[in-house]
Amino acid sequence: MRCRIVLCAAALLLGALSAAAAEKTRVLALDPMTELLFQFIGGPYVSTASGASWDDNGRLRISRAAVMGGANASLPLYALDPAQYREFMAAGRRGKNLTAAEQNRANLHYLYPDGVKRGDVDAFYGDPANMPFTAQQVANALSELVPERYAYFQRRLGEFNARLRSVLITGRRLMTGTKVLCLSERYRPFFAAFGSIVSVPTEEEMRRIRQISQASSPKYIGNLAAGLAEGRLVVVAHDTDPQLRRALIAHLGAVYIAPPKNEDILFFMHRVLLDVGSRLSRR
Repeated sequence: MRCRIVLCAAALLLGALSAAAAEKTRVLALDPMTELLFQFIGGPYVSTASGASWDDNGRLRISRAAVMGGANASLPLYALDPAQYREFMAAGRRGKNLTAAEQNRANLHYLYPDGVKRGDVDAFYGDPANMPFTAQQVANALSELVPERYAYFQRRLGEFNARLRSVLITGRRLMTGTKVLCLSERYRPFFAAFGSIVSVPTEEEMRRIRQISQASSPKYIGNLAAGLAEGRLVVVAHDTDPQLRRALIAHLGAVYIAPPKNEDILFFMHRVLLDVGSRLSRR
């Protein structure tokens, strides 16, 4: 008898879990950063996928089939703005004009329908100032898709903003006044937002960095590296040339910002600050 009760309970639990999984609303994001934001706000009620992903070398790989092929073609697709969608669909092909199917895609949505000033997507998300309103737009979009979960999405939005403020406070305490030599265009706004004094390599510094990446003599490398950092924290990221990146990490102790694969978008920011803090404490 007890065995039957246990089996029935297990069956009910599995049924409930299956029903919960079936209730998830599937959405597509054009890029992985926007996908992470949908994951955060949507929580267990949303299943996400992205039209682009990072490979093992940190390069962003675009897949039009991921958003236009098969069953995905009918799913809600979210882009930051119309320009990002056009760039995504035209990437890597000769013709830049969109096909009729691409132009008239059903369920295509823009978080910023009238456009937004941005460069690279990572640079857009690298500036914390862009995050609160973008998170609000994501919460609004999900509330339209799943109106019965409106209260949950608003709670997650509130949690996002509270955690973002905490990360900003922590980062400014750590980074204010720190000199940063940033070879990644994507993360210069990020460090500037935390009060760092951000600089970019001069032509002469880039020449020396390239020579370091090609040299083999420790003495020659030491002469080239002397004074390059000049009291600055050197930062490289996944958009930095891999050969230069390896040389700077090895010879100048550069901090490497790996892409946020499968992690909370705010935890990613916190991880970067932890890496920077660890390097600053060793200095």
